[in-house]
Amino acid sequence: MAHKCPIDPCPRSVPTEMLMCKEHWFKVPQDLRRQVWAVYKAGDRRALREINSVAIAVVREETAIA
Repeated sequence: MAHKCPIDPCPRSVPTEMLMCKEHWFKVPQDLRRQVWAVYKAGDRRALREINSVAIAVVREETAIA
């Protein structure tokens, strides 16, 4: 299964286990990427939704500025 990258207007399809496309993922600061992976591996769905929202917001903000 796949989903659309959450960074608009990105048209890329992303595997279910990935948050966003590779291009946008590497715009997330490295320490935050590590936190996302740690929460993902821990399996805490609520915490994962929260940290994912933070990562998405960071990239959306950076993309809007650029």
